[in-house]
Amino acid sequence: VVSMHYIYACYARLFEMLCAGELLLLGTYSILPRMHKLRFNIFLPKKKTNVTQSDFHATLMDRLFSQVESLYEDGARSFLFLTVPPTNRAPEILEQGDYAITTISSALDDYNSQLNSSIAAFNANHTDASAELFDTRPIFNTLLDNADIFGFVNATGFCDAYQNGTPEMTTEEPPCAPVSSYL
Repeated sequence: VVSMHYIYACYARLFEMLCAGELLLLGTYSILPRMHKLRFNIFLPKKKTNVTQSDFHATLMDRLFSQVESLYEDGARSFLFLTVPPTNRAPEILEQGDYAITTISSALDDYNSQLNSSIAAFNANHTDASAELFDTRPIFNTLLDNADIFGFVNATGFCDAYQNGTPEMTTEEPPCAPVSSYL
């Protein structure tokens, strides 16, 4: 079992590397093929370029919606997209200071805005289909803003003993609280 902090930190690092132009979208793969056609992006390291963050997001949207178009051609008519959660609030980003927080925040806003616009364009061109956007940010922000109410002991840091995951949700390694109590 992997702690939420570890997953959150991984996504934060991935997004940070995307924002810095250190990763390249290579392709997709499917998981749960018998249940859903869920696709996740695979990223590979690359050399830095002079491509702006906004241009990079546009490239990601082009790739993503070319895959959506392929699914549409195969008969899919209902699509649900998730915004990128507020990874600017992840402990790894917070530890890096204001510049990192501001940079990631700006990139998140741009990416989520471009995703919203791409969904609207898809819907306008495919009147027999439905693409919806689920905004994950309010849920994550509510959890982060009220961590103590939800039983989490720390929403802005983590215990080093859990940085590589744990075998059980109930794992507890002193001096840390149980892994399930970290957001």
